[in-house]
Amino acid sequence: MSITNYLSTKRLYQTSNEYEKFDQRTDFQKDYHSIISSSAFRRLQDKTQVFPLDKSDYVRTRLTHSLEVASIGRSLVQSSCKYFSFKNYPTNEELKLTKNENDISDIIQCAGLLHDIGNPPFGHFGEDVIGKWFETNLKIIEKNSNIQLTEQMKQDLIHFEGNAQALRIIIRLQNISKNSSSNLTSAVINSIIKYPIPSTQVQKDGDVSYYHKFGYFSSEEFWIKKLIKNTGYDQKRCPLTYILEAADDIAYRMADLDDAFKKGLITYRQLYYELENNNYLDFSDSDKYKHLQMSYEEFSSPKDCTSASKESDLLKYWLNGVQSKLIAAATYTFTFNFDEILQGTYPNDLFDNSHSHYLIRFLKDIAVKYIFDSPELLKLEVAASEILQFLLDKFCFAIIDYNPLDDTTPANGLDRKLCNLISDNYKEVCKDEFNWLEIQSFDAETKKAYQLYFKFLLVTDFISGMTDSYAKSLYQELKGFYL
Repeated sequence: MSITNYLSTKRLYQTSNEYEKFDQRTDFQKDYHSIISSSAFRRLQDKTQVFPLDKSDYVRTRLTHSLEVASIGRSLVQSSCKYFSFKNYPTNEELKLTKNENDISDIIQCAGLLHDIGNPPFGHFGEDVIGKWFETNLKIIEKNSNIQLTEQMKQDLIHFEGNAQALRIIIRLQNISKNSSSNLTSAVINSIIKYPIPSTQVQKDGDVSYYHKFGYFSSEEFWIKKLIKNTGYDQKRCPLTYILEAADDIAYRMADLDDAFKKGLITYRQLYYELENNNYLDFSDSDKYKHLQMSYEEFSSPKDCTSASKESDLLKYWLNGVQSKLIAAATYTFTFNFDEILQGTYPNDLFDNSHSHYLIRFLKDIAVKYIFDSPELLKLEVAASEILQFLLDKFCFAIIDYNPLDDTTPANGLDRKLCNLISDNYKEVCKDEFNWLEIQSFDAETKKAYQLYFKFLLVTDFISGMTDSYAKSLYQELKGFYL
């Protein structure tokens, strides 16, 4: 497989525009503009990164996080290309990577902006709530409706995945008219598929990291086949996805610690103590930590330690050093294992077996100890769970008798009102899926299964597309809190 296979400018929908000939931008530059102009991207400004329903304005949102990932991803591409350009005997594929540096940088920037676009409200916790709701209720619904979903349909819902939802948004929800400006290139779409398998092939405890989750719903299998034709991708990870994943890891590890410090969940002294007393980092020998140690010793009097701004500056200085170290580690792993990564068979992420493996582990441990197990976050997650479960209860049961081809359904007036609250754009996609089903040669039972599956996707499209504020507001309105 050549790197040029993954730079396909082919689009999933064939369109024509008389003004195209006047546009001097590259295809990937057009993609970038389409993404930042899309409503799905704008909604990221009100979706949490870590702290759901947070009232402060300085912690990261999905929007600011995505911008950071795009920036770090571009740096990783540039540093990898620089390495190959100075290599004594670069291979043909390494030279191709360097030659296409600008296009690859643009692709990774687009991927960075898109990678979290499918996440529901309230962060990854929202994914868990949706999946657990279906795990609890799906058997009851199947029994009462006398409809049996396929195994893949069940797994899609029970293990609801934001990565698969991102692909659905890009391919289906943002392209209702088939002439949408969001009709992105195959190269950009391929680069965000972190898990190139369906839900029935997940191996959570397997040795291959990109089989731990799934990357697309059953509803998008047709488009995946088209993507394979355009790029050669077939259940193998695109080499650029390794860079995207590393950029994401660096960005959120840094952001978690920075945001936690600003919210008072971890202090400068506590960070220093954790670094000095961890079991796997060699604190004394690491130049990256010496400035923190020296700064701490110089800045150790009670009077000086009351200066929150100075502590913040010292933390940022340390985080900048850590970020540089992680970028160097990811670059080394990518370039050293480039042949295997190019074939899509490298089983790990770019930090496994690198000199920064323990540093990533340390940052993860700190996040769990001081952030994810903190009472503040746990209380916010309980509130978020209540909101999402209520919305799922209301809309999933209301949608069972809904038919997008018949505006008079459901017969129950209250259920019909709930269905009418769902965005017309989402219902248009469901209608399109029902029309597709009409021309298929499936038996009656299979068609019923698809219909129920598509209707559940309509609800998950609606709820996962909500911002944190809208989900909270709709919950309060339906509860009658504003009456």
